[in-house]
Amino acid sequence: MDASAPIPAVYATGDGPPLVLLHGVGTDHRAFRPQSIRLARRLRLLAWDMPGYGCSEPISPLDWNSLADALARLLDMEKVERAHILGHSIGGMVAQTFAVRHPGRTRSLILSATSPAFGRPDGD
Repeated sequence: MDASAPIPAVYATGDGPPLVLLHGVGTDHRAFRPQSIRLARRLRLLAWDMPGYGCSEPISPLDWNSLADALARLLDMEKVERAHILGHSIGGMVAQTFAVRHPGRTRSLILSATSPAFGRPDGD
């Protein structure tokens, strides 16, 4: 993991066990605004702007491992050792990679409208 790489922008609210919200393609942290009002009553919400979205700088290379490592850097910055991770669409793909690449940092994994990969297994 490259410690000098940019850390994604994060919007935090609430108090309690941490829940990271990973948005889908074409949106940013605001995708979870309707749910955040109620969830923040019991949880510490961390809604990121995925690298290259919203207020987050793009990263290079832009691949699943780099995105998972960006999420790990964000958790380090927020002093979160383990978190519940909720990923929607592409955010769910990042969540799955994070859970495998950074074992022990995921308390639970919530996946919405996602899959384990784009395209075919041969890379096309």
